[in-house]
Amino acid sequence: FPSHDTRNADVVSVSGAVSGSIGQTEGTLYAEVAYSSIATTKTTISITDGTPNNRIAIRINATTIITARIVVAGTSSDYNVTIPAIPSSGILKISLAYKADDYVFAINGTIYASTTTRPVPATNAVILGNNGFGTDFLNDRIRAAALYTTRLTNAELAALTSP
Repeated sequence: FPSHDTRNADVVSVSGAVSGSIGQTEGTLYAEVAYSSIATTKTTISITDGTPNNRIAIRINATTIITARIVVAGTSSDYNVTIPAIPSSGILKISLAYKADDYVFAINGTIYASTTTRPVPATNAVILGNNGFGTDFLNDRIRAAALYTTRLTNAELAALTSP
């Protein structure tokens, strides 16, 4: 029998970002992911200061729940949206626009109710496919990812995420 090699999960990150590369007071995260199952929480894209104390992460929690985990100075709050069931092996185009007290999700062309009670953490690194702290691995394909230094308008978010 041939031997089967195993390998570690892919981890992509950029840290020490040039000033102005990550919006410190506003921005937009975007990820287009293809996935095969949602057995556990999976992080698609996140920004962080390198610690668990300041970050924003877009997470797929279930076939109908997408969450933004927002942590500022160690205090965590989640912004959850319920979406139509995602079929197995589906494609998701997810964007999260953020500005102090102005967070909104757009998923596959639909704008979801915004939240007006979240601050913005200071960040300097972008991480794809996990939360940056050894858990919540996506373990599927990221077809595209982007970080905008401004909070895109709702119309821009809908256009960006349209199937």
